[in-house]
Amino acid sequence: MAVIFISDIKNIFLIIIIFFSGFAGFSQNLVSNPGFEEFIPPAFDGKQGTWKKCLYSDTPDYFYGPEAKKVFDKYVGGTVPHSGNSYIGIFVYRTRQGKKNEIREFVQSSLIEPLKQDSIYDVTAFVLTDPESNIATDGFGIYLTETLLTGKKSADIYCYKPQVINKSGYFLKDQYQWMKVSGRVRATGREKIIVIGNFKPDKFNCLQKIENSEKNTNKKKKWYLRNGEDVSYLYIDDVSVYANDSMNKNDILFKMPLKGPCLISVIQETGLVLRTFPNPEKNEENSLSKDPGNTGVFNDPVVSEGQVFNLHHVLFEFAKDIFLSSSVIELNELLRFLRANPGINIEIRGHTDSLGTTEHNIELSIARAKAVEKFLIKNDIVKNRMECYGYGSSVPVATNQTEAGRKLNRRVEIIITKKQ
Repeated sequence: MAVIFISDIKNIFLIIIIFFSGFAGFSQNLVSNPGFEEFIPPAFDGKQGTWKKCLYSDTPDYFYGPEAKKVFDKYVGGTVPHSGNSYIGIFVYRTRQGKKNEIREFVQSSLIEPLKQDSIYDVTAFVLTDPESNIATDGFGIYLTETLLTGKKSADIYCYKPQVINKSGYFLKDQYQWMKVSGRVRATGREKIIVIGNFKPDKFNCLQKIENSEKNTNKKKKWYLRNGEDVSYLYIDDVSVYANDSMNKNDILFKMPLKGPCLISVIQETGLVLRTFPNPEKNEENSLSKDPGNTGVFNDPVVSEGQVFNLHHVLFEFAKDIFLSSSVIELNELLRFLRANPGINIEIRGHTDSLGTTEHNIELSIARAKAVEKFLIKNDIVKNRMECYGYGSSVPVATNQTEAGRKLNRRVEIIITKKQ
C-alpha cells in the first residue's frame, strides 16, 4: 500500500523561533521533523525529507491533513493528527495463515545531534490503530542506533533490540484516542539514528482480534485482505527524544540501572512485592535443593530457539506473586537446565486467568514472571540471559468458565530465545 498525500507547499509557512541565550536551559527535541509537518517524499528515500524507510520493500504512508481528509471521505480509516496537520502510517503486523512471509514496515531518521554518553533521555511516540486493522499486537519499539538500518526482509531487522518497547501483553488497539509509548534511556554516546517499528518476529507477538470500528460504513476498503490474513496498521505522530535535564544534573542518578530494554508504555508497572519461597532443604531463600524430584519438563535432549516449556507445577498463592511450596521441584529443574546450558537465553512469560481487571492481570503476570527471574538470579543465573513479560489473561490455553480451566491458564512459560 502506498497512498501518498502531498500538501500545497505554497500554503505552508515555517515559523522559526529563536531563543536567546538566557533560555538555553530548555531541552530541545532531538528528532528531526518529529510531527511530520515537513514534506516527506512518496518513496521515503530521504532525498527530500528526514524520514526514510529501512527495508527495500517498505511503503510507509504520509498523511497531510486537508489532502488526507479528501481520501478518507471515500476510504476506511484516517484520524485527526495528535498535533499539527500530518502523521505517518506503517504496518506493524501482517501475515496470512499458512504463509511464512512476515510483513513489517520501519521508518528511521537522523537525530539533530548525537546523544551524549551516560546522559538520560526521555523517548516518546504517539500511536493510533487504523480502523481497518483486524488484529491488535503488543509489538512496537523505538530503537536508537549509530547507523541507518537497511534490509531486504523483516527478519533482517529482528536482530536489533530497541531500547524502548511496548509492554508485552498490552495491546495497541485504540482506534479513537492516541496512545503514548515512552521510555527512559541511558545513552552510550553512539546514538545518531531513531528507528520505529515492530522488532518482534511473528512467533513472539501477542495478538488480539479487534473489530473494524467503521465496518458499517459505505466507505471503500484500502486493502484487499485474503481469507485468514491478519493486519495491524498504526498511525504515528509526535516522536520525541529529550534530554532529561533534571536527572542529568544530579550525578547520583548516573548509578541508575538503565541498561537494556525499557518496558514502559501507556500502563506503568506498579510496585508489587516480589517474593520467593524458602527452600525446605537448606532453610534459606532462593537456593537449589539437593534433589526434590523431577517432573521431566526439561528432559528433551534437543532444544531449539522458539521452543516453549510450560511450567505446570510452578504455582502461586491466589492473586499474589508468592510461590506455593510445591513449586520448588520445577524451579530447580529450570535452574539445573540453565546451569547445564550456559549458551541458552530465555524469555519468562507470566499468564493469569480472566478473574480480575485487565490491568491487574497484566501487572500480576509481570510480577510472577519476575518472581521466577529473581529466583534464578539469586542462584547465579546472569540477568542478561533472561527477559520477563506479562500477558495477563490474553493468551488462555483453556476455558476460563471452569476452575479447572482457570488453573491451567494461571501459568509460567519459558521460551528459548537464543541457543549457542
